[in-house]
Amino acid sequence: MLAEKSNYSVSRMARLLGVSRSGFYAWCKRAPSKRAVRAERIEAKIGWFHGESDEVDEVDDRVVPDHWEGDLIIGLNKSAIGTLVERTTRYTMLLHLPPMEGHGTIAPAKNGPPLAGHGARAVNDAIATQFAA
Repeated sequence: MLAEKSNYSVSRMARLLGVSRSGFYAWCKRAPSKRAVRAERIEAKIGWFHGESDEVDEVDDRVVPDHWEGDLIIGLNKSAIGTLVERTTRYTMLLHLPPMEGHGTIAPAKNGPPLAGHGARAVNDAIATQFAA
């Protein structure tokens, strides 16, 4: 909102916020929330990390081979297929993700493994199996 301050009048900004002009100035001077401060710190860390790494540009430009992108397609009855796409050549592999043992017969445990077959452990095993083949 403050970034738009140069593009719009104070009256218009106050109207958008539903406050008076003096209320708008008070809003501008308010202390940032804990959440905003935490988000700013996280963004700074992410920016620092990406600033130190040239690999990010290589992945975005799809110049260097062997960068893979994964996705998960969940269908009816919690069936699932994993996809792996090599970003340079667009070579695509499909991962078979069958339900895990006990799916449909064992009641799901809170914070337990997803027995439908598309949890982290099942996907990791499927990727390892695909690359080993």
